[in-house]
Parts: sequence; structure tokens; C-alpha cells
Amino acid sequence: MSSGTAYSSVLVIGYDKYPPTLLYQTGMASPMAVTRLAYQLQEGHNYIDLAQALAITHRNSHKNQFRQKNIYTVLGGMFVNNNIATTSKLSVATVPNTWYVKAAINRCFNAWKSQRARTLANTETDGADLAVGKYSDFKIMYNSGGLSNYLVPVAAGTTASRGNLATGEWNYASVVDEAGSEAHFMVLGNHAAGSKYAALKGWVETRALPRVENDPNMPDLNADSVKDYKVDFLNNLNETEDSNPERMVLLYEDNDKAPFHVTELYHDLDDDFNDQFQGYAITSATNPTAMIPGFKAVCGLIRIYVDTVDEQPPILFLDVSNDQESF
Repeated sequence: MSSGTAYSSVLVIGYDKYPPTLLYQTGMASPMAVTRLAYQLQEGHNYIDLAQALAITHRNSHKNQFRQKNIYTVLGGMFVNNNIATTSKLSVATVPNTWYVKAAINRCFNAWKSQRARTLANTETDGADLAVGKYSDFKIMYNSGGLSNYLVPVAAGTTASRGNLATGEWNYASVVDEAGSEAHFMVLGNHAAGSKYAALKGWVETRALPRVENDPNMPDLNADSVKDYKVDFLNNLNETEDSNPERMVLLYEDNDKAPFHVTELYHDLDDDFNDQFQGYAITSATNPTAMIPGFKAVCGLIRIYVDTVDEQPPILFLDVSNDQESF
């Protein structure tokens, strides 16, 4: 096996019978590379874009091996508090991994892609070839948090000095309306006029909502404020002391409304931190390290909150699969 490659349990179990290359070529198992990323955290909110981190680390974003519009898998991690005398708390969150979040992001992606195609089709080239950016791809922000809070991985360095990995260009997608106003895409929060478009808020604003009232809406044809089915002759034909009318009420009115809030998504649609709780860790003098459980991150976007940072910033290690799930 090559260094830095982990194989599935199928390959390990069958290794004595089938060589790794045969298992891989026949589809019985496939190699899964894992990248360990290290981040130096600051106090407050820290944002991580795994697609950017992997593109920087592997110098391979061309052909979009690390497209952001995928689901990334964090196999696990470790939080290390360098100031063992200080108790520090860390929480890990991602944008909610739900069908409607993916639908909202896809809606933005389709709008971005469509505008680019129309712009190119309507541009007079005078025979000259037009080429879009070589590394151009759709990228979306977590929320309205400043880009200065987005972290890149650090090199090992020394205890006193750990430098960020060298970065290149990584611009988040935007569209321009007919008035020439540009808006960048973000997943959570409320729109910021002329600068940011919230994918989830925009999705809710353009959807037909489930009915809050009875569905179906039972009639009251004589307008006596009593639903007709409650006094219908056949409904009450076999009325006994078994309380059939009450049972009819249960049949028609119990659970006739949606189990979810029809105008909210997840917790609070306008909240920048309307995200999914993935992990929590506390370190202290007696326990300066804490493990982080694995999770999936839509678009590779993660929010880390650290309550206390002293002289030596804490370090977060994440083991990330190089394979992604498309949506």
C-alpha cells in the first residue's frame, strides 16, 4: 500500500486472497485518502472551508477535484488547549445537512451558472476567444461573518510560530442584477441589500407553503360554525356510548397540520447561526485535549466557536476524507 492511503475493511479482510490493485479495479473496494488538517483557532467565531483547505494542501483544484458544492466527511478530530491553566470550551457547527438546505444551495448554483451562460452568449467577441477563469467554480459562504474569520490550515512550525499555508485566489460566487448591483451567496442568515444573498431565506421566500388550516378543509355549508361532518346523519347513525363523535374529531382534526413550522427552517431563518450542532469539547488543566466526533459538512463549511483564548492559541486537528458526496 502507498503511504498516506487507507483501505476499506473489505480490502483488509480480503487482502490475503486478492491484491489491492485487483480489489480496486474490480470495484470490490476503493482507496480512501485522508488528509489531516491543523488550524490555529482564535477567540470567538472561526470559519473553515474544507474545499479551500484541501485545494491548498494538495495543489489540485483544477478540474475541480475539490468542488465546494459537495458534502465533505470529517472522520474525527482533536482540540488541544495550549494554555492548560485555562478552561476552554469549543463548539462545532455546520450548515444543516437537510434536503432543503441542499435545494437552496442548488437554486443559487443554477442562477449563477445560468447568468454566466447568458452573459457569454450575449457578448460580442469579434472573433476573439473568451475564456473564463481557469479555476472558476461555484463557492458559497457560511453566513455574513467576515472573511477575515475564515481560517486556512497551519504548518507544524514551532510552538512559538506556526505559519498559515500559502494561499491563492479563492473568491466566493456572486451574481449581478439589471441595476448592476452585485450580491455574493451565503447559506444562512438574512439578505444584506446590495452585498449578500441568503440562500435559505431566498428559498423559503419563493416556495409555496403547506396549509396551516385543516387539510382538507371540511365544509360548514349552513354557516352555523359547526363542521357538517360532526352532525352528519350517517356519521352519527351508529352513535353509541362509545363516544363516536369524539373519535370522528380525532380522525379529522388530530395531526391535520404539518409537524414542522411552515415559515421557519431549522431554528431561526434570519439568524446567522441557524446551524447544526455537531460537537462540543471542554479542556482544562487536568484534561488539555478533547476528541471531536466525526460529522458531515455541506459544502465543507464549518463554524468553530471558542470561548477563551490566552497567549497560546489552541489547535484543532481534523481528519478529512478526500472523497466527497455530490448533491
